[in-house]
Amino acid sequence: MTSVYEGKQLQRQVFVSGRIKAENESIYYNVDKIHSAIGSDVKIVFQYFQWSVDKEKVLRHDGKVYVVSPWALTWDNEKYYLLAYDEETESIRHYRVDKMLNIDLKQEQRAGQDCFNSFDLAKYTNRLFGMFDGDNVVVKLRVKNDFAGIIIDRFGTDIDITIVDKEWFVVGVEAALSEQFIGWIISLGDNVVIVEPEEAVTRIKEVGKRIRKMYGG
Repeated sequence: MTSVYEGKQLQRQVFVSGRIKAENESIYYNVDKIHSAIGSDVKIVFQYFQWSVDKEKVLRHDGKVYVVSPWALTWDNEKYYLLAYDEETESIRHYRVDKMLNIDLKQEQRAGQDCFNSFDLAKYTNRLFGMFDGDNVVVKLRVKNDFAGIIIDRFGTDIDITIVDKEWFVVGVEAALSEQFIGWIISLGDNVVIVEPEEAVTRIKEVGKRIRKMYGG
């Protein structure tokens, strides 16, 4: 019931998991531009930022302009992610849409179709995003200041950060005490420490003991 051009515009390549809850209108503009690029079969350019401990946006790689071929959008844990082909690495990469700035269409045909066609999207998204199943509790973390961006990326800018000193801050976050969450904390090494609740501290100690036992420690 539409022209070929209108049909392409209506074919939105979005894979949804969970319930949609937009954080701000700029995300919609970003999503719309990405959809337009996908419908027009062209690449996009943008800049990417991370959060500082002061909740300021800091451009990554000194303001580098990223050039990628967008292939799909996915939604998980109240966040949009772009899945795109990066010609520099010859691989599918993911980007948080709310962290993308100055998105523009590049009048150059997308690359990486063969790579994306053979790409197992369901397996990738389940591995990447399936971290926080279960009932949420408030977990108090002690975090090195350099890791503020990682915490804000995962839990958003509404968290209350309290600076302890030049090296550490503390923050309370909502998370399910799943194996995936505990594993994520462990992956951050001695840069993030669970302070409370005691249940969470006990869980991470138990996981640590199991890991040491597995490796003969």
